[in-house]
Amino acid sequence: MSATPLLDRLQGVRRYGGGWRANCPNGHEKTRGSLSITEGEDGRVLVTCFACHDPHQDLPNDLSYYDSKCLACHLQQPGSNPTREHPGAACPVATSGCVKCHMPRGELPGGHTVFTDHFIHVAKPDEPYPEENSSSTQHP
Repeated sequence: MSATPLLDRLQGVRRYGGGWRANCPNGHEKTRGSLSITEGEDGRVLVTCFACHDPHQDLPNDLSYYDSKCLACHLQQPGSNPTREHPGAACPVATSGCVKCHMPRGELPGGHTVFTDHFIHVAKPDEPYPEENSSSTQHP
């Protein structure tokens, strides 16, 4: 397998060491260059994103850790005007527990394990798993 089909779908791709760096497809400004893509000698493609946490370390269990990542870009007060430091809109529901709504845990279609959804979007309970290209599920 070649990394080319994946690289063709990403933005901000540049050579980096023995592989590439690219922008995380969630579109958030502060995640530019957070994807690392390499091809193994066996042909496998390894993709690692480290915008919110280091995937090679134990995950923090404290939700406030992840809230701090979200609120580094997003405003905290609905109706506030975006700034250069906080270009993301405020969530109209809460300023804590962001990942519970925007990165819900669930079983993937056809899967047999619980997984945290890393496609940041507006999640609604009891709705089908969002399609990646559906504009109605994109985070505002």
